[in-house]
Amino acid sequence: MKTEGNTSILFTQTPPIVPDFEPLGNYLDIETSANYTGTVTIRVNYVQPPSGYNENSVHLYHLENSNWNDVTTDVDLDNNLVTGEVTNLSLFAVGVFHPQDRCDRKTTELRSHS
Repeated sequence: MKTEGNTSILFTQTPPIVPDFEPLGNYLDIETSANYTGTVTIRVNYVQPPSGYNENSVHLYHLENSNWNDVTTDVDLDNNLVTGEVTNLSLFAVGVFHPQDRCDRKTTELRSHS
């Protein structure tokens, strides 16, 4: 960190861009007045995925340039914590894809490569 500052987190239930994953809890809008370089580690508690979802598929997503990007570096299943690294702060969400969505996406990818 180059200079100290204040960091705030605003919890929201409605994102500006709806993701294609199932959010596990609120969205987190993180802002800081600190001047920093390099990466920032974000660690978030998450609620258990709904029935039928695989907890091993939990990821931390970061909204950048109108896209939800997976920034996950670690998932602690025992303590329901997901960690990621980013170079800037904005909107974050913990989420998981519905198992059927994953199957449909893989089938579409296979067809497009045929």
